[in-house]
Amino acid sequence: MKRAFCGTFRNRIFLSMLLLTVIPLILCSVLLIVIFRARMTESAHQEAELLLDATADSLGALYRTTEQVGQSLAKNAFITDELESGGAFRQQVYFALYDATEGLRAHMQFDLYDATGALRYSTSGRAAQSLPTDWGILYAAEAEPDALVLRGTDGTQSNAILQAARLLRGSSGETAGYFVGSLTGESLSELLHGSYGTQNTLLLLDGHWRPIYCSHAAETERLASALRAMLLQGTPLYSDDYSFTTRQEPASGLFLVLRQPKVFTVETMRLLTSVTAGIVLAGVALCIAVSLRLSRQLSEPIGQLNAAIAKVEQGSLDTRLERNSQDELGQLAENFNRMVQRLRTYMDRLVKGQRDLDEAQIRMMQAQLNPHFLCNTLDTMKWIGKMHGVPEISKMSMDLADILRSSISTEEFVPLYEELELLMRYISIQRIRFPGRFTYTVSGCEPYLDCMIPKLILQPLVENAILHGLNDRDNGSIAVAVGETAQQELCISVSDDGCGLSEEMLRRFQSEGPGSGGHLGLYNVNVILKKYYGPDYGLRFANGAGCGAVVTAVLPIQRRDSA
Repeated sequence: MKRAFCGTFRNRIFLSMLLLTVIPLILCSVLLIVIFRARMTESAHQEAELLLDATADSLGALYRTTEQVGQSLAKNAFITDELESGGAFRQQVYFALYDATEGLRAHMQFDLYDATGALRYSTSGRAAQSLPTDWGILYAAEAEPDALVLRGTDGTQSNAILQAARLLRGSSGETAGYFVGSLTGESLSELLHGSYGTQNTLLLLDGHWRPIYCSHAAETERLASALRAMLLQGTPLYSDDYSFTTRQEPASGLFLVLRQPKVFTVETMRLLTSVTAGIVLAGVALCIAVSLRLSRQLSEPIGQLNAAIAKVEQGSLDTRLERNSQDELGQLAENFNRMVQRLRTYMDRLVKGQRDLDEAQIRMMQAQLNPHFLCNTLDTMKWIGKMHGVPEISKMSMDLADILRSSISTEEFVPLYEELELLMRYISIQRIRFPGRFTYTVSGCEPYLDCMIPKLILQPLVENAILHGLNDRDNGSIAVAVGETAQQELCISVSDDGCGLSEEMLRRFQSEGPGSGGHLGLYNVNVILKKYYGPDYGLRFANGAGCGAVVTAVLPIQRRDSA
């Protein structure tokens, strides 16, 4: 199972859907059977309790009525005297007997026996002529003189199945006779008819679980013996096809056993299990078919996408997927096609950009040939100036050659002291051009001479000060100051004492920086600093305290040893 779940995506989808469908189906089927069986069993038990209540009420009412008859007869002096002495009150005794048993004679036969067990009076002529007093129903009545006793009969003396008897005492307190009521099976069936259900079986037992009555007479002994055996073994009353419910009627002490056919018999459970298994198998087959179809619908587009991605990895940017649906998988295919199209566009732009870069590098290399030629020409001019005694030409040629050599070198960063030396050569050229018109000073540079800065960033700042700041002055000054901010940033300021920046120009420079139109040198330096160090660095512009402009280059401190 673990290997299957670790397999292909299609297998995982198939097994997941199958398990998520089959397991709830099986659980639901089993739970439904269990719950339905429990509910039906509970319903049958409740029905049995109701039926036994009705049956017990009928027997209890019969017992209590019979007991009242016995009590009334026991108090009748005519009856007790007649039974003791055999007097002439025979007609009054019959009247009393018939009057007391009114309403019960349809179900029971009532007899009066004297102290010897001889029959003296009866509501039916079918009663036995005498009963023993040393055993049986009369003996039980003698043992319990103040109560009505019930006993089942053996059927040898009459067709009665149940007898009730009470001791009758005379005026002297001695036994005068007995009152006996007999109930036949037919009468009991009529009395209990409909109280225990037509499909059920009612078994009536005495206090020792001996059978008295069974609604199915042929099963009386067999059923009673089986129940007695289970009772003696201490096991619950159980049968594969029937359920048993017992009740003891409190007034008479008789036990009532109701046998009900089980709703879920072995055959019923086997049939229900077979039907459930068939439904589950049909559901499993349907789940397999649906899972296979759905897993194929999900896995095939993913497989196509995986193959297309492999082609793109190999460089085939013409790969496209067909959109066969409008769902999420179709949208995924559409997004993939757009992604490959954009990737192809980016690759075309990258190739074009690389081609342009190669061309620019070629042009740059070609452009570097001209400064080399100019440097050689300036060296020649320097020696010609020395030979003809013109030191200014020699000096200017030498300084200009050094500046050109620095501009065409491959180094991007130089120490501050080299930048200041190169700046000094530029100042020498400008002093020859503008003799005596400005002074030049450098301050605060000693602690930062080994700091690395981009090359040729100070020359445009000084050139801007000479050409724009000192345009109309004959005795100006230019100062270069090097310092450090609180954030440990290197600041190189170039200031002049000229006319300064106008409010409009100062506001534009502070917000937008110098443009590439009229201040190309300042613009290039500002762009170089931002490209190298980020947008927080670059040129800062301000006017001096008295007059003139101050241009400050702000960049991080990077020493030569750590660069």
